[in-house]
Amino acid sequence: MNRFFEDKEVAINYLKHRPHYSAEIAEAIINYLAEHKAKPFQMALDVGCGTGQLTRSLAPYFDEVLGVDVSSAQIDVAKTAQNQKNISFSVGRAEDLPTPDSSVDLITSATASH
Repeated sequence: MNRFFEDKEVAINYLKHRPHYSAEIAEAIINYLAEHKAKPFQMALDVGCGTGQLTRSLAPYFDEVLGVDVSSAQIDVAKTAQNQKNISFSVGRAEDLPTPDSSVDLITSATASH
């Protein structure tokens, strides 16, 4: 198995050069969620967050946003970015999420399966 994204230098370049998601993407996600769940939105979980591009886009809409990625290098670099106070990052796997069942309002996974 190739774990290309585990390299610290790759993670640094990923944060620096990977395009960010537009505000329209986050708004489309939130509009869809609002059709199915009443506000306020408490927690979002971004699985395979990498360096946190989508994670940061979701922060204005939730009390708490957690980004989870299997790569400790990606998480370390995500923590160095300019993050809102309601964002946290954690190393973890999609098969074993660090949240209790039914505790999140939204689970996202952007371009996590390369």
